[in-house]
Amino acid sequence: MVEYYIGKRSRFAYGKEVTYGTAPGSSAWGYIPVDTVTPTSKANIEGINVLDSAPQRNVSSYFETLRTFGATVEGVIQHFAFCTLAWGTDSHVGSTHTITEGTDVPSFSMNFGYEHGSDDHIIELLGSKINKLDISCTKGEFLKFSAEIISQKDTTSPSWRSHAANDTTQYYSITDLTPYHYSGSDIEINGTTYCDAETIKLSINNNLHSEPTLCSTNGKRISESVPQIREYDASVTVRMNTPDLYTLWETDGYFSNDTTFTFTSGTRVLTFTLNNVRMESAISPFNLTEGIVLVELPLKCTSIGVTEVNTIGDY
Repeated sequence: MVEYYIGKRSRFAYGKEVTYGTAPGSSAWGYIPVDTVTPTSKANIEGINVLDSAPQRNVSSYFETLRTFGATVEGVIQHFAFCTLAWGTDSHVGSTHTITEGTDVPSFSMNFGYEHGSDDHIIELLGSKINKLDISCTKGEFLKFSAEIISQKDTTSPSWRSHAANDTTQYYSITDLTPYHYSGSDIEINGTTYCDAETIKLSINNNLHSEPTLCSTNGKRISESVPQIREYDASVTVRMNTPDLYTLWETDGYFSNDTTFTFTSGTRVLTFTLNNVRMESAISPFNLTEGIVLVELPLKCTSIGVTEVNTIGDY
């Protein structure tokens, strides 16, 4: 029988780098519950046309101008260690993690692929940074993340990386550490709790500048990605039963009270605090065939603060 690669036999590990573009030691490699890894690595190939000795209409030759590496990683959130890489660092005191913005964002390496009886397919990307991180939760589902990652290069002939045996990096089954879930959420907009929220979305965009430089030793690879303007967005979709949200939008200003999204799982608590919030819209289309009216509230904010309470060590 031919043994094919199958998705359920995939593996994924990541490790924070000490030196940019250099894979960390064995104690740094960690686990997250990933659903999908979509590599985005590609070569930019340009056609070159010159006068040939035997003139014809075909392209004369092709030349690789740039090779880029990266991936989109999607999964559920058991704890915020991996997602912290989109913000900066973890200021950990006691059982409380306070995620702090950094001028730069940490780099890490990724190791993933398919296990196979005789011929594993392993990819290892180095110099990785999170360009954009989307966090979302829909009614009845777990809190999920989707990370758009830009890497510098890959490793030739890599081997599997194992999850280190400490509380930040070790493997947790879904029953050992249940991911945050919609049923454990509390949504507060401008000081008012909305029990009828259907969907919650958050995003941080680091707008990484990733291009090769003349002094780089990497040739047709990018130099180290550099963060540019950091942007935050959020939105909540709710069932409408009063015009209060439309009235709030009409006031045309920053919210005067707290806007927080809180998720609880057992004794663990993850809180997102939106700072300097303004609402872009609070209008739903009027449709006679609709049932209960849903309205999406797109929010702009200057920052999103993150805290998490658990018994896990430094991220």
